[in-house]
Amino acid sequence: MRVPLPRPESRSTRDVVAVCAIVLAVVLVAVSAYFSSDARRVQHHPADSRIAASELSKLPEGFVPDTLHEVWRSPNVASRLSVDEGGVLIQHDDRSVTVKHVATGEDAWSYTAAHDVCGSAMAWNVTVLLMRSAKGCGDAVSFKTATGQYHSTRSALASEDVRVQQSNDNVGTVSDRRVELWRKDLVRTVEVGQVEAPTQPHKQAHAECGMASALWRKEFLAVLQSCAEENRSVLRAMTTTPEESSEPEEDESWDLPLGSQLVAVAQDRVAAYMHGDDGRPVVKVYRADTDTVDTFPVQPSGLAEAAGDGFSPVTADLPHHMTWWDGERLVGFDPSTLRPVWHVEGALGTGGAMGGRVLVPVPAGIAVVNWHSGEVERTIPVDRQGYSGPVTLKVAGKFVVEQRGQETVVLSA
Repeated sequence: MRVPLPRPESRSTRDVVAVCAIVLAVVLVAVSAYFSSDARRVQHHPADSRIAASELSKLPEGFVPDTLHEVWRSPNVASRLSVDEGGVLIQHDDRSVTVKHVATGEDAWSYTAAHDVCGSAMAWNVTVLLMRSAKGCGDAVSFKTATGQYHSTRSALASEDVRVQQSNDNVGTVSDRRVELWRKDLVRTVEVGQVEAPTQPHKQAHAECGMASALWRKEFLAVLQSCAEENRSVLRAMTTTPEESSEPEEDESWDLPLGSQLVAVAQDRVAAYMHGDDGRPVVKVYRADTDTVDTFPVQPSGLAEAAGDGFSPVTADLPHHMTWWDGERLVGFDPSTLRPVWHVEGALGTGGAMGGRVLVPVPAGIAVVNWHSGEVERTIPVDRQGYSGPVTLKVAGKFVVEQRGQETVVLSA
């Protein structure tokens, strides 16, 4: 005998309308989330083919051209000029970053971020971009420079205003409060200063002080913290790779006059610009393994003296010298002792090496400088079409790349 089943519960028109409204609301939320998400706003176009290890032809030994002509130019708001040895450079506006071939100006690959780009760097054959988020300038992404393919990412609390600095071994950021360094996979190796969300505040000495400047090379990190309430600055020598990244390992420290700034670094010492006891400007060189401090007289640097915390010195490494642009001249330091050995008056910025000489931007063009003596042998005329501000110069094969304000200009023999 069949047992009769109960009739299904009847559905009213109101029930159907309610279910449809809920489904529609869920769909609208999902669509809205998709179109407003960061992923939707990101545009990534890797290279069509791998960029050759070096697409630039080698020059004859000792070659320095007599004349230069403009090949191409492009707007570029990058705060520092980055040119890879493979013959590409970084160009970016507020959110879009393009890696271009130096020889032609053609795009190799590009990336448009969801937020403003705070800075960029090229190191370890990767290109690193630092981007702004609700947590400050602490979101980073890196790409293989040769292909534009993703390499690594990181996201962390950070200051709103940071400057990207790099050596051959580390990329990092410096703000007026802290410095941190990353290795190739963007894992932080050390942080010094005022930590954004400290869980163990006692691990950071002088956390109440500002960060005047910082420089690093190999395993050596030098930070200069300004302690205004104590009317002094504290120079600290430490390692770039402590056992715990949140706990710096200090080897030595020195008290410096307030207003001092770091201007050059070697593998075991650092040079600081300041005014001596007699009020005249000097560069003092400090080493962690000795009490001896070498002092060298220098010309006044309005650029260093006007800088506050978060100062990022304009420096460049050359085959036989470290260099620093002080705002009025280019100073060359012995790479081992950091003794100032020559200077080029009237320089507009740092230079690059070509044919056993240093090419230095000057008002009349590009000075060809003997890198042993600092003597200006001749000047290659360059018409900058009325531009007279700072110029950063780099050499890539036969090409000379100049960053003039917010424009990159490529010249060639």
